[in-house]
Amino acid sequence: MFATLKGHAKIIELRIGHGVLVNAIVTDESTAIMFATLKGHAKIIELRIGHGVLVNAIVKYESTAIMFATLKGHAKIVELLIEHGALVNAIVTDESTAIMFASLKGHAKIVELRIGHGALVNPIVTDESTAIMFATLKGHAKIIELRIGHGVLVNAIVKYESTAIMFATLKGHAKIVELLIEHGALVNAIVTDESTAIMFASLKGHAKIVELRIGHGALVNPIVTDESTAIMFASLKGHAKIVELRIGHGADVIHKNKNGQTSLLLASVNGHSETVQLLLDSNAKANDVHIKGWTSFNVGS
Repeated sequence: MFATLKGHAKIIELRIGHGVLVNAIVTDESTAIMFATLKGHAKIIELRIGHGVLVNAIVKYESTAIMFATLKGHAKIVELLIEHGALVNAIVTDESTAIMFASLKGHAKIVELRIGHGALVNPIVTDESTAIMFATLKGHAKIIELRIGHGVLVNAIVKYESTAIMFATLKGHAKIVELLIEHGALVNAIVTDESTAIMFASLKGHAKIVELRIGHGALVNPIVTDESTAIMFASLKGHAKIVELRIGHGADVIHKNKNGQTSLLLASVNGHSETVQLLLDSNAKANDVHIKGWTSFNVGS
């Protein structure tokens, strides 16, 4: 196993020739081929396969050699293992498959290889996430294009009711948001607290994404459970560009949430002078009274 881990192919060849066990197991049930896979020693894997190694052996946490190769991005080894019978849809304890690891890590070549050999396009883990969500979260546009081309569900929902486009929006991956919209992603899908992706974009300051989503029919005045709107989130954080964009598309600048707060009050409390000016220029009411008796003028003074 040490020789395998270190990549000493000649020594392994010698030892196999003298009767060494090709499927020896350590305490966590790993085998030598797993060590070689983890380190990317393709020559050693070929040697061991030629002497009857078990390519689908499972360690105690239910991973296989192909999962290690996928995780590390060793495309040549993934191909080699598949050619010798490795299971492309084997799962680990949380129901992840190797293609999920590849999607998360951005290994496009491996995703392509595995799909070409029958990997599930829409595998689901225990929280109902799919591989496209992992790729979206990390900004791997190439992988998303590949998966869309093979029928991935762009509007799949995890148990907390988020979709791939929400993850892309939250992380600011504008190219991916555009790609998902082009392939039918719902721009007004909501999570459990009634937030939409455009609210996340407004809160995080992703102006390009806000512009993209509004251009594709996103609601201008979406409301969450406390009756706050997207322009309030942008005002709270002082994202003047987004406030300006939303005003230009008819956002309600005088709307109050359940606490009696307005966009102007939130911008004033947090000292965002440029946003305050934009809102005042758009007829926000400086003397609107908050439920505690505050006005935007009071808190800004």
